[in-house]
Amino acid sequence: NRGVLFPIMWPLVQELGGNSVWLGYAVGSFSFGRIIASPSLGKWSIEKGYSTTLVTSTTIMLVGCIIFAQVYRIGSLWFLVFSQIILGIG
Repeated sequence: NRGVLFPIMWPLVQELGGNSVWLGYAVGSFSFGRIIASPSLGKWSIEKGYSTTLVTSTTIMLVGCIIFAQVYRIGSLWFLVFSQIILGIG
């Protein structure tokens, strides 16, 4: 998912009035979400099973994609960072 969204990230950040620092925040926030979620999802995968974890993770990613699709309409760089964190969790 990250590879699909990354090519449009710089034009989107520029359109929202951001600079290269905001691009770094947006790209890094995906990894931040991944770092937060990985240990919990790994433990949950062992306890609840792989299928349940996969469905939950995919649902979170779907929500993240819907939120990301609204970034331009909302027009906030902070909302972009938030959407990338959600995508990283998923």
